[in-house]
Amino acid sequence: MKHLLTKSNVALLYFPHLEAHQATNHLRRWMINCPLLLKELYNTGYQKRQRHFTPRQFDTLKAHLGEP
Repeated sequence: MKHLLTKSNVALLYFPHLEAHQATNHLRRWMINCPLLLKELYNTGYQKRQRHFTPRQFDTLKAHLGEP
């Protein structure tokens, strides 16, 4: 499951029709435009330059953005 939690792989789950870098940029924009999501992610130890989401961070994303 760990390989599924890279930022680009998570982004591709939400934006499967885009290239990995485009999907990652879209996911980043969604996160920036949802301050409550970002606050909860930061509470889990998230840092904007990290390359992977922890399972808890992924669950937080799904809670705010829905299932991919």
